[in-house]
Amino acid sequence: VRRIWRAKIGFMKAHYWYFIRARGKGYVYDPALSFSTEKEQRADYESVAARIPELKKTMLAVMADYRALLVKTGATPAELARVDADIAAIEAEERPKPKGKPDNRAMSEDVFWELIDHGLGKQSIGERLDTLPERLAAFKPAAIRKFEQILRQMDNAAYRHDIWALAYLLRGGCSDDSFEAFRGWLILQGRKVFEATLANPDDFDVRLHHGESGGMDTLRDAAPTAYEWREGKAMKPVKAPLLALKGA
Repeated sequence: VRRIWRAKIGFMKAHYWYFIRARGKGYVYDPALSFSTEKEQRADYESVAARIPELKKTMLAVMADYRALLVKTGATPAELARVDADIAAIEAEERPKPKGKPDNRAMSEDVFWELIDHGLGKQSIGERLDTLPERLAAFKPAAIRKFEQILRQMDNAAYRHDIWALAYLLRGGCSDDSFEAFRGWLILQGRKVFEATLANPDDFDVRLHHGESGGMDTLRDAAPTAYEWREGKAMKPVKAPLLALKGA
């Protein structure tokens, strides 16, 4: 029962912190988003900011229920302390800075997938996404930026007609936004599944998909969040080629 709760809460926390960070960046018009006007982009930003109070209320209620469950099931003082720290951070709308040993390795595809695969098979996507920024913040600034670059490369690699067709079949339909979410979900399935799917989508194990797929927004927020924690300032945009749909 606790694991089910942790899975749900992990995803909810990642979603909440995504909104907090998006609001914190402030509104900035991006002319590269040619499909939306300045007015539309501003409205999107204002919509994000307006949703935070309700998200916060929901998060605090869920965390209170989870804490009550832990008390009833004999949780240790350390477990309760971690939940109390989460509740305080949510209430303050400020995510605590990570504490951990530095990792001086250069970022590579192998290290990227090590970070993505962490907890695979043992933790839910929500739990893994919740801890990804903290684990990434242990790296040097250049490595954090490289993580973002590799993420975009993987996203671009999966931006194909046949992968979109797979998503369409699995989801019972798939819009542009849904396909973007699916690519994030596919990356979060780990290196083995991701690379095998790109090699042959027809061999995808449909038992892995349970009707919903997402995580791209939080994946994309991991590097900027980790960078701000480490450097105390916003990460500059990473240069990456524009998405180009591949295949017939």
